[in-house]
Amino acid sequence: MKRKCICPACKTILAFDRTKYSTVKCPKCTHEASVADFEETGERTEKPIRSQSGKFYRPGKLELVDGEEMWLSPQRIITLERGINTLGRKSANLEVSVQLATSDTRMSRKHAKIEVKMTADSTFVHHLSDADSANGTYHNGDALEVEEVIILALGDTIRMGQTTFKFVE
Repeated sequence: MKRKCICPACKTILAFDRTKYSTVKCPKCTHEASVADFEETGERTEKPIRSQSGKFYRPGKLELVDGEEMWLSPQRIITLERGINTLGRKSANLEVSVQLATSDTRMSRKHAKIEVKMTADSTFVHHLSDADSANGTYHNGDALEVEEVIILALGDTIRMGQTTFKFVE
């Protein structure tokens, strides 16, 4: 079971299974210490952990917030993977890595891309861009320009067609 712990050097909040490791290296400050040196916050977690600086230690997720009347699946959370996540309306004829189960015809079959990149400090950043969709991709209500790339932050909204998602941990 993962638990939230605090790095003794930089006070970054980390999550790891204390029973599996004898030493841990902080991805932020690279301080390496015995597991016993990491103070436990007492909280259990199965969610991605952000440091105090707002960095992600796992790829984020998209949560459906609007467009439920067209949504065809009980799943409301879309988990992003490391690499390029191409999002679009589910189709047997087109390969996209994240096929969305919707009857929203304003959403293209290949609509947007979210590239999840790992940085040198072992954190993740999420880059959103339009995939040349017919009706555009909207970030927090603003249309993305051709070839524009947005770095996502917690709580940002992404609209594709008439369907809106919120970027969450």
